[in-house]
Amino acid sequence: MACLATIVLEALELWPFTIDVLKIMAFIPSFRNAALQQKPVLLETLLTNAIESKSGFDKYAATCVALLSTPSEFAIPSKVPAFLVKCLEKAVQSLSSETIRPVYLLLKGVDSSHLDTLPFDILSSLQSQMTEVLTNLDSDDHLANLLCLAIFAKCSSRPRAMENSLPKVHSSPNDENGPEPSDRFLPARKFFSSRRAPKTLDLAVIKAITACSQSSQLSARDIVESLKLSREIVEAFDTKEKSSWLAGNVRKTQKLYAKVLTHGLEAKVQCEGLNFLVALSAGDVLPPEVVQSFKQYFLLSKADGLSEDAIGQCILLLEDASIRDLLESLLSLACDKRPPCRELLTEIDNALRLISVFTEKISTSSKLLSAVSQSISSSAVSDMLRQHASQMEAQVRLELTHGHGTIDVCPLSYREVQARLHHSLTAMVLKCALYASQCGGHFDASVMTLLLEKQSLDSLTQPASVECTQRRPLDLKTPKISLFEAVSTPRVDSASRNWREGLHREMSRDVDCRFEVVIRMFGEICRDLELRCNEAERPLRDEQSKSCDLQARLESSERSKAALDLQARNHQSAIKGLETERDCLVDQVDVAERRLQELGTSLEITHREFDHAKSEAERAAQAAIESARHQDLAYLATLTGKDEMFDQQSIKLASTEDQVKASEYELDRMRGLEANNAEKLSISETHIETLNNAVSASECRVKDLQDELIQTKEEDACNTAKISNKEALIKQLNFTIVAMNEASEQNESLIFGLRDQLNKAELEVSELRLQHETYVSDTDAKIERLDESNRSSNDKWQSELELADRSAAAASEQNAAAIAGLRSKIRRLRKEREERAREFAEAQELSGRLMSLMRTTKHQRSSHGAELRTLGHDELVLPSSDAKTPDPPAAKLFYSSNSSDSTRAPKRIKRHQHSGSPTTRATAQLSSTTTSKAHQRSTTSAGRVPLADLGSMQGPGLLTPKIPKHQERNTPKTNRARHIPTENCQAPGKSGSDEESFGGEDIFTSTDQQQLSALRSKQPRHIYDETTTEF
Repeated sequence: MACLATIVLEALELWPFTIDVLKIMAFIPSFRNAALQQKPVLLETLLTNAIESKSGFDKYAATCVALLSTPSEFAIPSKVPAFLVKCLEKAVQSLSSETIRPVYLLLKGVDSSHLDTLPFDILSSLQSQMTEVLTNLDSDDHLANLLCLAIFAKCSSRPRAMENSLPKVHSSPNDENGPEPSDRFLPARKFFSSRRAPKTLDLAVIKAITACSQSSQLSARDIVESLKLSREIVEAFDTKEKSSWLAGNVRKTQKLYAKVLTHGLEAKVQCEGLNFLVALSAGDVLPPEVVQSFKQYFLLSKADGLSEDAIGQCILLLEDASIRDLLESLLSLACDKRPPCRELLTEIDNALRLISVFTEKISTSSKLLSAVSQSISSSAVSDMLRQHASQMEAQVRLELTHGHGTIDVCPLSYREVQARLHHSLTAMVLKCALYASQCGGHFDASVMTLLLEKQSLDSLTQPASVECTQRRPLDLKTPKISLFEAVSTPRVDSASRNWREGLHREMSRDVDCRFEVVIRMFGEICRDLELRCNEAERPLRDEQSKSCDLQARLESSERSKAALDLQARNHQSAIKGLETERDCLVDQVDVAERRLQELGTSLEITHREFDHAKSEAERAAQAAIESARHQDLAYLATLTGKDEMFDQQSIKLASTEDQVKASEYELDRMRGLEANNAEKLSISETHIETLNNAVSASECRVKDLQDELIQTKEEDACNTAKISNKEALIKQLNFTIVAMNEASEQNESLIFGLRDQLNKAELEVSELRLQHETYVSDTDAKIERLDESNRSSNDKWQSELELADRSAAAASEQNAAAIAGLRSKIRRLRKEREERAREFAEAQELSGRLMSLMRTTKHQRSSHGAELRTLGHDELVLPSSDAKTPDPPAAKLFYSSNSSDSTRAPKRIKRHQHSGSPTTRATAQLSSTTTSKAHQRSTTSAGRVPLADLGSMQGPGLLTPKIPKHQERNTPKTNRARHIPTENCQAPGKSGSDEESFGGEDIFTSTDQQQLSALRSKQPRHIYDETTTEF
């Protein structure tokens, strides 16, 4: 690669189009490292040209992205952030997968070294612009969606492991209060938070299903890329989130399995789909059909697309027969004598990955250990192991050197890869034998001895005739012309001119090869010693890792203790808040009781008012009926109508009393509800007391946990002492190993003894670890149970308190509705009472007017009879001219506002006079004479308004004449709240009886017209005006 990098760099200076070749070759890490080592300013120059060039950004940017797409050991130039921002701006301007992929490749390359050291303003700009890209992106662009989410997955998962160990980098030198490291990737974490995790997982799974469907129009390369991006997105989530999503989306998972396992998919597509299924499974057991699909791709020629995590998870699910087949295929590959080729190198690389997975999982999975042990104990695998152990590498190298003249791979690379395969396979078998011996397993001692001898043998030197130009050092003497010209110029071999150069070249090549072989031998010796030291120091490293785990668990216990303290404080504050709410509820209940008491008092007052009004109405009705029987027909008819109205009002009063009883029943029911609320409040108080007791118990439990943590620290101190003892023992083992190199026979016995001691130490350490793990798990379980009990009690108490709140609110609403209904009923009853009082006042006023009219008529008649008695006339002849002039005393009596008769309607009292007195006989005679003459005049008079028409103009039941408009302003208004006449009320100046005033006629049986005619006949002729209808 170094020579190829030199050629490309020299050609880049001569021909500009060579940058396309550099762009293609830059994705190879070895070529990229060689090119940057020979020309360190290459990347800086390309970045400058890409940033400053206006039209050639795409040409230089593609090469820069190719050089930065994989992590590098070289220093990243300072212009990378500016180049990254420009790539982001380019992506925002045109949303597509071609513009977003450079950003993803840049973050993939610089993530491991410089992503966390970028300034905060650049990171915030990156995340904001990517959020905008993801928001405005069309859902049909398959790869662009996945690229954006993969970028956010890298940004969200990166800081949690490294941001605490990195220095804070501010956006500007003057910014002293920069943002906290935990906030640097907050926008990216939102897409992977617990709230938005289901949506993001849905998108990733849907994209995987779409890519694997047969109707997809994507190429195989795009499908593989989309599946890789989906796997990176899924791996960014926690195991709990993935498990919860799988539990709630069973149909989508089954559809994904069906799409990935579809027959006819390419091998690399199906391998990547299986990797995605393993990443999505979150450690759960995969279906059998998925495991069978993995099994067919475990063939060494096809396992290139499978990841180590997928291989490790599926190996644990394989059957014993499948594991035996895999071991046989590995041993057959190690004993294979085919000529070296690229396919064989690929198979060896896949075999090395498989062996590393076996070696890692054997120590943790007892099922895999037993399956491998049974496979090794079988006859077929044991024979292949014996053949593998007895095989000499020299024969392979001789066949490689002399059997094939032309090869397409580097011989040294093939030899190194084959040596690694032999060494890894032997180490795996020996490790499995050691672990199986602890469990009581037995193996063939001869095979194990051969494997140990094969592991300890040094590699033989490589023949000098094998030419390896890729391993040639770069410090040879260069010719005067450039390397590209020397390689591209045809060689002209001339025996007379170039024999010295050829001889020098052959000798230099042999010297280089021998020197490299010596260095490689020493390297292998050192590597063997290093492996032995690693094996000896492994218990120490295990103890150190265990101590770190114990320390981490101790810290987690302290954090959980702090969380429990915080929860206890939160519970106390919640209890205080609930106590305040309880006090508020008690106050509200008191207020409701006071309102109910006020309502009861108001209802009692209303009852008394109703009773008083009813009694008054009954008395008024009785008095009006009794007085109407002794008055005129109109007043009797009016009182009869009023009686009917009183009956209706009594019915209404009865219905009102029923409503009042219903309201009293509602009040009783509300009081019952309040009693229930009081009982619920007392129950809630008892619950609060129980919660207080639980909180005190939790505090005691926290104290016990603190004591247990102190004991755990003491046990950790004891463990550290044991670890120091183990370190001393390991040092003794190192001295023993040195002594074993001096004497081989004593070394074997000492090695077995040391192994026994190491096994005992490992057993003790494992026992200590198990004890500590059980203790920590018990402590965690106790804490979780305590937390669950507190949480359940809190939830129960909160639900009961909410129920009490709702019932109290419903009761208050019902009380308010009942109170409003009662108030409306009271207002309606008051209005009805006012209307009845108004009607009574109007009736009283009308009866007063009628009585004053009748009293005036009788008074005039009595005064006129006295005058006749004094003059000695037998009959009264009234001139027609006197009818036009009303009698002043009568008018004054009718229109006077100060008269007691105008304001009262007293009942006329009969005078018990002797029927034989002269006054009585004169009055009777005068009445009969006046009545007959008035009746004759009324039938013949013309142009007068009859009283019937006058009464019909004023309304039904009213017999008072209408007051003219010119006298209406002087007429006083009658008081509506007039006193109701009773039997004890007497009209002053009133004399005579009903028979005397009405001439003995029966007015209770006559018709309306006859009653009006009788009234007109009893009026004096000279006090009625025919033109104005006034008295």
